[in-house]
Amino acid sequence: MHTDTTRALLEITGEDGVSFLQGLLTQDVTHLKPERALYAALLSPQGKVQHDFFLFAQGDAILMDIAAAQKDTLLKKFSMYKLRAKVALRDASADWRVAYRTRAEHPAVGHCTAKKGVVLVTDPRAAELGERLYLHDAQLSVKNTASMDAYHQHRIALGVPDSTDILDDVAMDAGLDALGAISFTKGCYVGQEVTARMHYKNIARKGFYGVQGETRLPAFGTPLMAGSVTLGTLRGSQGACGLALLKFEEVEAALRAGTPITVDNMPVALKPPAWLQPKLAQFRAARENQ
Repeated sequence: MHTDTTRALLEITGEDGVSFLQGLLTQDVTHLKPERALYAALLSPQGKVQHDFFLFAQGDAILMDIAAAQKDTLLKKFSMYKLRAKVALRDASADWRVAYRTRAEHPAVGHCTAKKGVVLVTDPRAAELGERLYLHDAQLSVKNTASMDAYHQHRIALGVPDSTDILDDVAMDAGLDALGAISFTKGCYVGQEVTARMHYKNIARKGFYGVQGETRLPAFGTPLMAGSVTLGTLRGSQGACGLALLKFEEVEAALRAGTPITVDNMPVALKPPAWLQPKLAQFRAARENQ
């Protein structure tokens, strides 16, 4: 069985657990129910992504699936925000393993317990991503889990960024609204002012594009160019396929002019993913109304 060692699980318990998270996160945590998992983020006051994660309920606890490299930093931040709230926080990574199914025979709806010790969650960012599996029994093994390479190839093909791809980006530029991580009807949270302003003023500046190269793509952060103009930077990649966070204005101008787009002098083709299309249409409509 394939498991993802780059993910960690944090556990939030206590009578103030929901209200504690509700005041901090982009997502409306009151919508968290046994049949529904959520995608959410903690932002800086400037609206930049500090952490993104998945939330699911397990008994009286809320479990948070986060990048393992970020868990200690997030625990420290939560401890700072906790003050007198009746909430307990702990690293539950030793109790859980994370796996994926990208082609489940019987896709779950929301999330359900398929058998003792296993929680199956339809990825809340996009159902096409498949299922996230959480195994609470160290001896338990399940069939048909995807290898890490297969999972990330599938994710990149759908144009969905990973946690490390969006760190310190403005949440709205990174598409967290389009991926379902942001509620615009809940109360205040960290970074709300910038996020809400961009939403209600229809400000669309950047988005993730699929990138197809001729050979293996270069390192994370390599700029994509249209002549002498920088469009943005490469983020995640698997071989010749990758993702790049690019500026709409510059990409549209390059496409209109027929300017070749390159990364490290390699010609590449761009493809906006399906989930980005509404935001791209929003940008185009705003440009036409100028």
